[in-house]
Order: sequence, then C-alpha cells, then structure tokens
Amino acid sequence: MSRKAREKAAIEAKKQRDIEAKRKAIEAESCANYARSNAATPEERKRQERRDAEERKRQETLERKMHSKPYANDTAFLEELRGHCW
Repeated sequence: MSRKAREKAAIEAKKQRDIEAKRKAIEAESCANYARSNAATPEERKRQERRDAEERKRQETLERKMHSKPYANDTAFLEELRGHCW
C-alpha cells in the first residue's frame, strides 16, 4: 500500500471513530434523559391522581347539593318562607 493510501485510510478511520464517539455520547444523554423523566413520573402521577380525586370530590359535593332538599321535611320553616314570600 502506498503512503497516501495509508494516510487516507487513517483519516477515514479517525472520522469513523469520531462519528461513533458522538453517537455514543448522544445515546448516553438520551438514556440519561429517559431515566430522569421516568424517575419524575411517579411523583407527577401521584400529584395528578390527587388533583383528580379532589375534583371528583368537588363534583360529587356539587351534585349532592343540587339534588338535595335540606328543608323538605321542615314544614315549619317552609310555612314561614311561604308566609314571607306571599
């Protein structure tokens, strides 16, 4: 092999090593980001579940209030209201 061919092969090999090193660095960073995102996910999931439970509870309370008749059995109070309104 001539000297120029060896030099050219060496340059090409160095380029390939550099490309491979960059690819591995990007892959390692990607794996680290994935691990960080998975580590935070359970905490975020708990927060979301808490928010959902609070919203469900609020909705249930509103629903009960909308359909409740707290004074339906209190005839004296109802008569008093009728007396003031009419």
